[in-house]
Amino acid sequence: MWSIRSLLHRSAAPDDHITGLLARLQNRGEALRELSAQGYKMDLFLGVFGIEDGNHGFSIASETMKALGDLGIKLEIDAYG
Repeated sequence: MWSIRSLLHRSAAPDDHITGLLARLQNRGEALRELSAQGYKMDLFLGVFGIEDGNHGFSIASETMKALGDLGIKLEIDAYG
């Protein structure tokens, strides 16, 4: 198992965390696509914490979603109160 973590502060927007991670993976795109084609599972886990006082939303830009998809990376989101 291999993992990387966002370098941004917890308060940064989820899309900013994801684009920051994608920027760090940018020069490894071909290797990631090859691993995905070989059947390796690639997930990006996004944990959203502290949602206790109502309904809070966020968005992920279509460009970000496309970049994840182009690399064969599945986005998983968990929300915690």
